[in-house]
Amino acid sequence: GQVTGQVESWIIKVLSLCEAPQKSAEIQAVIGISHRETFQRNYLGRLLQEGLLERTIPGKPNSRLQKYRLTGKGQALLKQITQGQ
Repeated sequence: GQVTGQVESWIIKVLSLCEAPQKSAEIQAVIGISHRETFQRNYLGRLLQEGLLERTIPGKPNSRLQKYRLTGKGQALLKQITQGQ
């Protein structure tokens, strides 16, 4: 669909994965980025900044227990993408 063409494939993978909360390393493995800092800055950071993902422990961004889940905006985009296919 039109929306799918505008959304990068790695974003679709991450949104689908994060319907249930996921650790950073799990997300990183799914999209195949080996360098952790690059992943955090260029991929995970982008999704957080765009409001598609949120931290499960927002007050402690560096917690070892930190996971990431879809926001309402992320859920809406994923629904739009999957309905467009």
